[in-house]
Amino acid sequence: MPRRSTRTVFCPAGRWTQVEWYVGTLFLTKSYSVGSGVRARWRYYSAGFPPYWDGSFTGSARITLPASFYTSLEFNPDRDTNVTVSV
Repeated sequence: MPRRSTRTVFCPAGRWTQVEWYVGTLFLTKSYSVGSGVRARWRYYSAGFPPYWDGSFTGSARITLPASFYTSLEFNPDRDTNVTVSV
């Protein structure tokens, strides 16, 4: 059974913070979670297709990053929080 990998990134309220920098030839889906009751907006910029995508969630979400020479995923929460990234 594969071992799940997790890491945490602190994101201050009201500021876009890079959580992922991805370079790869395959689409990549990861789970992201924030503190209880925190609403997090997210966006990515990419050299792949689509080149820009955004959304928001409360609690947790699965986000798929495109195959690309680079993809930058950023979060902007409504309160200071830790974002836990799980593969």
